[in-house]
Amino acid sequence: MNVIPPVQPIIIRSTYICDFDYFYGDSCGIYGTSSIQPNIVIGDTVVASGISSTVTVTNINWDTLDNWWVITLSQSVGSIGSSVSVNFCTLNNSIRYADFVRLTTRNRYTAPFTIGQEYTILSLGTTDFTSIGASSNTIGVTFTATGVGSGTGVATQPKEYLFSTAPSAITVKNSTPTSTGTYVLDLYGGTYGYEYFLYSATDPQLSGIEIGQTVIGNYIQAGTQVIAFLSATSEPGYDWAIQLSLPTTTPSNTEVTETVSFYDFYETFDGLGQLVQIGAATRDIKSTANETTFTLVGIDTSMLSLVLGTDIKGSMIEAWHGFFDTSGALITTGGTGGLYKYFTGYINSFSITEQWMDEVRMYVGAVTVNASAIQIILRNRVAGRYTNDASWKFFTPTDNSMGRVAFISTINYYFGKNT
Repeated sequence: MNVIPPVQPIIIRSTYICDFDYFYGDSCGIYGTSSIQPNIVIGDTVVASGISSTVTVTNINWDTLDNWWVITLSQSVGSIGSSVSVNFCTLNNSIRYADFVRLTTRNRYTAPFTIGQEYTILSLGTTDFTSIGASSNTIGVTFTATGVGSGTGVATQPKEYLFSTAPSAITVKNSTPTSTGTYVLDLYGGTYGYEYFLYSATDPQLSGIEIGQTVIGNYIQAGTQVIAFLSATSEPGYDWAIQLSLPTTTPSNTEVTETVSFYDFYETFDGLGQLVQIGAATRDIKSTANETTFTLVGIDTSMLSLVLGTDIKGSMIEAWHGFFDTSGALITTGGTGGLYKYFTGYINSFSITEQWMDEVRMYVGAVTVNASAIQIILRNRVAGRYTNDASWKFFTPTDNSMGRVAFISTINYYFGKNT
């Protein structure tokens, strides 16, 4: 979704001489000592000659092989030099708290389905889902598509959108890790830093692996993360290499083929600042029924069709509070990764409007959703049930008080008519 980003003032946190050429532009190195970490914070903006787009810091770790600090970047900047003066900047953040929102939609799909993606059966139609990976043709069964399929059956797929009222993107730790893939890779032990890499020639894409993910497997040290992803290496016979933050424990001068898993312990919320507006929601110690609104402004009007084509109504929405210290960094102690949940509910309605935005001198879209907590939804589900036998027995199977409704509905009563 195209959203016009807010303009935020920045201040220089620190300046260092960095080497970009050694890391193919995906990272940069700063010489120093392991006991003194550079004054750089994950999320800082990287400003230097030769960097034209917005590049931020995604990871910082000490490289024991070359004795320098490796600063991982959000995107490659290419070979811009081995001695580049770089300003690491932070937003001049005057806010002390922000709201973090996760919106989970379940979009509907019909054949052809995408092979390798996970779906949940919503309606059968004329589609034989067992022929494309489902265990049975049953509504609610989740499967991974092994074929494109055919027919009129409908399946759903979840899609997450993460955003916050903070002025820049913020990465927080999940309460539970998410597996992003398992691969058979080659590990080397020995010299020249080979033990810092995993090599692959059998999987051409290594889809799902991203910088910052945690690596788990035999010969992998606890806490090892992905710090770079290289699409070409100097090693004959290998097409892909993954650079690790810690060396493997593979025996010296030995090649080992192992099954290695990757996990994402973190979620990144896009920082939209004042482009997100969230209504008040009551939060008590006990479970409380409440409603609130979420408004996202600054959407490119040409992209509003994307909103209309998404099953927003009925989507789950969650919201957390996060608090910042005086330097603008998220306080990560307490809560879940520093966040405190105050709302869980589902969207019951939404509206789309246009409004004039002075900052960009153009009309932009605004999407407002109204969400109700699960307590209200359950209460309305009971209170608003239909006056027919099936609806009544859904809650109390032995309740026959509506058993004659169907018969009575077929009879005309002429009240007041003279006989």
